[in-house]
Amino acid sequence: MKVTQEKLPQSQIQLTIEVPADSTQKTYDQQVKAFLTNVNLPGFRKGKVPQKVLLQRIGESRIKAAALEQIFSETTTTAIEQNSLKPISNYELVENIDELIAKFTPGQNLVFSVKFDIAPEVEIGDYKAIKVKAEEVPFQESQVDEFLAEKQREYAPLIPVEGRPAQMGDVVIIDYHSHLTGQTEAIEGGSAEDFQLELAEKRFLDDFIAGVVGMEAGTTKVVTVKFPADYPREDLAGQSADFHISLKEIKNKDLPELDDDFAQEYSEYETMAELRQVLTQNYQEQAAEKTKENKISALFEELVKIVEADLPESLILEEADQLINRTLMQLDQMGMDVKKAINQEIINQMRTNARPDAIKNIKQSLALMTIAKQEKIEPTTPEIQERLAQYKEQMQGRSYDEERLKTFVYEDLLKEKTIDWLLEQVEIELLPPGSLTETEEDAISPEPENESDAPS
Repeated sequence: MKVTQEKLPQSQIQLTIEVPADSTQKTYDQQVKAFLTNVNLPGFRKGKVPQKVLLQRIGESRIKAAALEQIFSETTTTAIEQNSLKPISNYELVENIDELIAKFTPGQNLVFSVKFDIAPEVEIGDYKAIKVKAEEVPFQESQVDEFLAEKQREYAPLIPVEGRPAQMGDVVIIDYHSHLTGQTEAIEGGSAEDFQLELAEKRFLDDFIAGVVGMEAGTTKVVTVKFPADYPREDLAGQSADFHISLKEIKNKDLPELDDDFAQEYSEYETMAELRQVLTQNYQEQAAEKTKENKISALFEELVKIVEADLPESLILEEADQLINRTLMQLDQMGMDVKKAINQEIINQMRTNARPDAIKNIKQSLALMTIAKQEKIEPTTPEIQERLAQYKEQMQGRSYDEERLKTFVYEDLLKEKTIDWLLEQVEIELLPPGSLTETEEDAISPEPENESDAPS
C-alpha cells in the first residue's frame, strides 16, 4: 500500500492511498463470500446461492460498494497509524463514490483520497508582554445593609392596614384575571385568587405594581400592562393586556429589630456582629472574584490577538453547537417551548451568529494549552483527584464515561492554573467601575427578585 500525504488549508490532511491489485481482489472475494453466505433469495437455501445468480439478482455494483467501503475503512485506518496522525474528525472521501464504484475493477490497483481534520498548529506571540486594563469591583458596606434590610422585610410579620390606600412597601391580597387588550379571551395562567403581592420593584410586572398603588381595600380596577419585549412567553412578549384587579386587603410589614435575637432566629450565628462579619467576608470575596473575572476577560481579549491558528471547520462547528445548546437550555429554563419555536432555519442562523464567539473561544483554549506546554504547567495528582471526587459526587446516579471525565478534569484544571499563572505575569491596570463601559456595572448586589409570579 502506497500513501501520499498532503497538507490542506484549515488544518486538514489529505491522504492519497494506492491499494495493490491483490488486496482489491482479496477484499472483493471476501464480500462475495459474505453475500453468498448471508443473502436470502427465493428458490435457494441460505448459503447455496450460485455466484452468477447472486450477481444477477443483487447487482455487482452492490458488492463493489461493500468491498470499497471495507477497503476505505481498513486502509485509511492503517495509513493514519503508519503516518502517526491524530484526526479530530471522521475522514471524508474526496472522490465521488459512484464514480469510484463504476471504475473499480477487482484485481487491479485502486487509488483514492480521503481528507480529515487534525489539531491546528498554534503560533503565539509574547504573552508575557501583554498589558490590559480591567475594572475593579469594590466591596461596599451598603451591600451588607441592603441584604439585611431585605431579610428584615422577608421575615417581618404582616399587620392589617385600614383607612388609607395601598402604597409602595405594602403587601396586598388581590384577585385578578386578564386578557389581551382589545380581546376577550382569558390569558392562560393570567388569573389568581387571594394572591399575596408585595408592592415593591421587580416583585411583579412594573405596570401592574404601579396600578395597584393607590387602590383602597374593597375596590376594583382595570390596569393595562405592557409585557416586556423579552418576556419568556412569546405569546405575551411586547403585548398589552388588561388586568381586572380586586383589592381585598392591605397589610404592612412590622419590621423586626436587626439585633442579636434576629441573628439567632434567622441565621446560624449568635450575634448580629458575627452575622455582619460573615456577610462582609462573603461580599468581599464576591467582589474579588468579580474583579478576577474582569481581569480574565481583559486578558483573553488581548490573548486572542497574538494567537495564529488555521482552525478546522469541524472544530468551529462543534464549539458553535455547544454555544447554541447553552442558549437553547436557557430559553427552555425561561419557559419557551424550544421544540416548537426553533426550526432548522433558525438553528442555521444561530450557528452563523455564534461563529465569531466560537472562533474566539477556540483560540483562547488553544492559547492556554500552548502556554501550559511551553511553561511546563501541570495540575498535580491530588488536585486532579480532588476535582474528580467533586464531579463524581455531583453526578451520583448518572452514567458517565470515566476516561472522558478524567480528560475533562485534567484540561479544566490545566486551564485554571495557566490563567492564574498568566495573571501573575502580565501587567494589569485596575480602573474604577464604569471606566471601560458606557453604563456602570453593579458591583455585587443581593440577587434581584424575578417576576416569577407573572403569567407563565
